Amino acid sequence: MIGLLLVSHSRALAEAAVDLIRRTVSPTIPIAAAGGVGETHSEIGTDAIDIQQGIESVAQPDGVLVLMDMGSAILSAEMAKDLLGDSINVQLSSGPLVEGGIAAAVQIQAGSPIADVVVAAQRSLLPKQDQLGEATPAAEPTGSPAAAEESFESVLENIYGLHLRPVAALIKTLGADAKNVQIENVTGKRGPIVAASLVEIARLQAKKGDTVRFRLSGPNTAHVRKEIESFLECLRNEDGQPLPPATAKEDSASPTPIAVSSGLAVGRVLFADRLDLRIPDTRPNTPTEIEAECQRLTAAIGAAQKTVTQRVAKFSSSLDPAEIAILEAQQLILSDDVLLAKAQEQIQSKPANAAAAWFETLTEVAEDQAGAADEYLRQRALDFREAAAAVVQQLIGQTNQFANLNEDRVLVCAELNPTLIDQIQSTRITGVIELGGGSLSHGAILARSIGLPVIANAAGSESMLRSAEIVAIDGSTGQLLVNPAPEVVQEWRQRQANSRELQQQAVQLSQTPAVSADNIAFLIAANAGKRRDVELALGNGADGIGLFRSEFLFDQFQTLPSEEEQLAAYRDALEPILADSRSKAAQPSASSREFSVTLRLLDIGGDKPLPFLSPGKESNPFLGVRGLRLLLRHPEFLESHLGAILRLAEFFSIKLLVPMITSVDEISRLKQHLEKAHQSLKARELSHEWPIEIGAMIETPASAVAFDQMVEHLDFASIGTNDLTQYVLSAERGNPQLEEFADSLHPAVLRLCRDVIALANHRPLPISICGEIASDPVAVPLLAGLGLRVFSVAPTAVPIIKATIRALSLSQMPPEKITRLLGYSSAAEIRQAVRTL
Repeated sequence: MIGLLLVSHSRALAEAAVDLIRRTVSPTIPIAAAGGVGETHSEIGTDAIDIQQGIESVAQPDGVLVLMDMGSAILSAEMAKDLLGDSINVQLSSGPLVEGGIAAAVQIQAGSPIADVVVAAQRSLLPKQDQLGEATPAAEPTGSPAAAEESFESVLENIYGLHLRPVAALIKTLGADAKNVQIENVTGKRGPIVAASLVEIARLQAKKGDTVRFRLSGPNTAHVRKEIESFLECLRNEDGQPLPPATAKEDSASPTPIAVSSGLAVGRVLFADRLDLRIPDTRPNTPTEIEAECQRLTAAIGAAQKTVTQRVAKFSSSLDPAEIAILEAQQLILSDDVLLAKAQEQIQSKPANAAAAWFETLTEVAEDQAGAADEYLRQRALDFREAAAAVVQQLIGQTNQFANLNEDRVLVCAELNPTLIDQIQSTRITGVIELGGGSLSHGAILARSIGLPVIANAAGSESMLRSAEIVAIDGSTGQLLVNPAPEVVQEWRQRQANSRELQQQAVQLSQTPAVSADNIAFLIAANAGKRRDVELALGNGADGIGLFRSEFLFDQFQTLPSEEEQLAAYRDALEPILADSRSKAAQPSASSREFSVTLRLLDIGGDKPLPFLSPGKESNPFLGVRGLRLLLRHPEFLESHLGAILRLAEFFSIKLLVPMITSVDEISRLKQHLEKAHQSLKARELSHEWPIEIGAMIETPASAVAFDQMVEHLDFASIGTNDLTQYVLSAERGNPQLEEFADSLHPAVLRLCRDVIALANHRPLPISICGEIASDPVAVPLLAGLGLRVFSVAPTAVPIIKATIRALSLSQMPPEKITRLLGYSSAAEIRQAVRTL
């Protein structure tokens, strides 16, 4: 740390500048004012002894920077420095008092060395000169080259402005250079602040349309500017529509709860917003106790960081890169030195205990964020409140507020998030009611992955829920019962027990084949994106990996990965298959059936952005340059990608699945690149599998309608109902306002599936389904009746889908019944009819 002393002939002027710096940068910086003469320092002048005492009052191990106004102030400061000798590292600067003081304080706050602090003060007028268009004289050459410095501006064009997720990625990318970057919201008149602090960047409240100024210093300005420009380009390409507030309103246009995650739950109501943190009111009284509280705070933050890190690892395979980045932003909040310094200052100055100091510090930041003009930025106050709770819970020994419940409860919350999901597991929370949310939110995906019953969109019932004693929910239908009669509660508890028993039986039989009651064999594979998914698939008895999503594995790369890096990532993710194969080979009675992997080419774009291959700004990325379209525009990367897959196929049974196909021409072009990749590997004498099976992802209406033209060019096909549904129904996937259009049992979607399946089976061409509908036990009989025999489902859904198949007789779904079901006018009608079979 470095101290800062402002010296002026007018003591009042110096003190006012100190107050300004504390208000605009940080109240914890060691800073003081000196100047003025006379008994009360009210007369104009300077005194060397006064300046010496001022230096001593802010002295820090790394030294003190002194800024002076003019004339005798310089002489007095030099004399004070001489009086101190070598006892304190004192640096005098010609930087201006106000601008130089603010620039120096920003660098001090970032932990910069004193040399950088001096340079920042000296060059602090440059942004003002740039803005006014004043010419700046060229610097005289010195004995050593000065650190490069420049500034530039950019208008934010993305919907959410400088929000946490991309800013966190920028800070990680810049690393140590972040402390040499200052950011200012010119439009909002906030800043400048140091880019090393996520909290300070959030306080800029820079929203769409704001002009932001970046000022760079230090030895790596060219590299840093390139990274920032890349970051700004990513922002410009960012997709999304403004979301409604997380706290749902009672006058919701669609008040009926919807099904999110299947299962039954009965219990007393527990509102998440009524869970209070018990902040101690004790105070440290001695220097030893104050130091102990500071150490407790540091340890608690470290423990909270570890918890979030474990959470990222735990859910990385279930969330897309953007959602993982939100968790990583929480990690940066917890590691923010500005927050730690402010909390420690409260511990020392009030004094306050560690929990109270941290809670007050984060609450202040959250309230500042909640006051933002932009709705999305206001919602991000939740991120800071979660960080406050995470550390306080560590300090008070209450790391999981749900761990000590003594009876079954149903949680009511605005919307599920990874933190709540993680805390709920292995507790007596038996189900969740979301006031907002939706069936395709990341909370919903996580809930399904752990088998937690959830319904959403229950805002219309909030008043009843707040006065309710007990509720019952059915996550497969969206049914909500508030204060049901005792006999109804008993009936539901029995249904709940029966359901759990069936699930246990399904798990016990999961390693056996799925054969229907009328002796028809099915294959139940699993969807995967990372190593953990593969492990779950094997453990739950999957018959293969029916869809491996490459983009979830590639979110670790910030730049284009080489062929070797891609191969290494794939091999690591699929290694559990080799281990399982070796284990089964040692067991003579084990099945020797091949465990194949259907690997989808990297599907970037739409809702799956990756930093190293951007399609550019698009008004509708779901209908833009994504999937194969993007890969074909980058032939060099495509061929290295295909090369890695061909080499991978030497170790695993790999089939290649191509996303976003709309024509035969695209298949032909891909095969040309595949041939080039093969010839390149051959020339380099690298072992690989050749040829390899190629299949199409039937997820666009064009691929479904023109499937008869494509079929002779393919070795297999897989129906991706998630995207197919959004394209056929013209309803953006994941948009909570279009939830009624998210069900793949819509007759328009099913009729396309029927035609594709019939054509594939007639040829015959292996055909499977890998959308979320495949994991829905209600939909399985109908899909089987359409002729599907291969399902790729969520890893945790394998046991229950296998059990559903074993209980199924295809005689339940004769052609005339299929025709009648597809004659209904809505997904809701079809779903209800299938349930009654």
